[in-house]
Amino acid sequence: MKNGKFGCAVWGCGWVASGHINAYLKHPACEVVTLGSRRIESVQAKQAEFGLDCRAVTDFNDILNDDRVDIVSICTPNCQHAEEAILAMKAGKHVFLEKPIAIREEDIPRLVETAEATHAKTLVAFILRFNPLVQLQKRLIAEGELGKVFMANTDYWFGRERKGWMKHAEQTGGAFILAGCHSVDMVRHIIGADIACVSAQAAMVGDYYEYPPIETAQVQFTNGAIGVFTCSLVGTTPYMANTSILGEKGTIVNDRFYLKRFDGQKDFFTLDTGMKKSGDVYDHPFPAMVSHFVECIQDDKESPNNIRSAVNARRSSITSEIRPLAACKSAALAARISGVRATSASAIARRASFFFSVVSRLRHPRPRWASARISPVVRTAFKPPLHAAPGTASRRASPRRYHTEPTASRRWRSPCPSRPPWPSGRRGAWSPCRPCPAPSRCPRPSARSPP
Repeated sequence: MKNGKFGCAVWGCGWVASGHINAYLKHPACEVVTLGSRRIESVQAKQAEFGLDCRAVTDFNDILNDDRVDIVSICTPNCQHAEEAILAMKAGKHVFLEKPIAIREEDIPRLVETAEATHAKTLVAFILRFNPLVQLQKRLIAEGELGKVFMANTDYWFGRERKGWMKHAEQTGGAFILAGCHSVDMVRHIIGADIACVSAQAAMVGDYYEYPPIETAQVQFTNGAIGVFTCSLVGTTPYMANTSILGEKGTIVNDRFYLKRFDGQKDFFTLDTGMKKSGDVYDHPFPAMVSHFVECIQDDKESPNNIRSAVNARRSSITSEIRPLAACKSAALAARISGVRATSASAIARRASFFFSVVSRLRHPRPRWASARISPVVRTAFKPPLHAAPGTASRRASPRRYHTEPTASRRWRSPCPSRPPWPSGRRGAWSPCRPCPAPSRCPRPSARSPP
């Protein structure tokens, strides 16, 4: 701290870095002393955007070794967050970390242990926690206005163009980890319960992303509530972070409220908190986050929005490592090291397939000769045409009377075109045709008895 101000550095000068820089410049106790990025052109672009005459670096170690730096904002690709945050905390810096905190499960315990060992203050950029509407929703639930909450759904839809590293699976981690984790964290923050169980599916849309840009998840919270989460990075849609919470005494749908305490209420009422719903970083509450972080540093207290508080949201976010049209592995990666129990979509599909096959056989028992190639006419409908040709169902055929085409493994073939083979009591065994009603027209009357 110099001249009563915290020295602030921003490492990574991409799209979201503008929100951090703007927030530091607005706070009277902060001063931007260093901007850094792997490309010097990115640093120079941010300097020109904000009119800054600060130090520009391309090596993260230059920030770590700078005594003027007290707070480091890490705004690099997702795959670098954990390692750079650990290095910054070990260097004695306070860390303002962009989400997600990590994309590899083995990095999460290291992050938490380093934060506790170094006593560094940390803040994770889950911006929706600082949205006035979210804070109002959380307060209403904490005060019991909704009673027991038993369902909470959320969506994150934002079809903006994402360039560079955001297209690559190795650097991103998946759609929920890249963006949808905002809504995941928001819901668990509002209802005050962690996520205990996750099952998910994903869809590959287009070829712009290396990973499925659309994911859905079914979750169960530790308080017994259930919910459905959706995330989409594609499609023609503005920024949407919808939330629906259903309780025994009321319902919340975004900024619309329906509460039992108001007798005679017939429909939702709306509260305008003055917060603009936008995906632009300049509209996000970064200034409020920086003010909160500076207060925690000055008072030497832990932020309730630190790295540890973000662990459950990160572990509950869905990482889909699938190919198009393949079964989704859902949350298995994120859940192995947490209290989150994951059920893969492929496992669910296997169980459902077995269940429905059993039900189908109970409702529609297979004929004993079902291994024969049944005519498509009979297979698709039990009502055959009135004038059935040879090889199809006869006029009076029932579901158990098919004209079949026995396979080559049959020991003999019935030559009679007017009657199908008649099954005997033993599966796989065949008796000859029934007595032919028109022996004069049968090409081989003697074939009524098997050879």
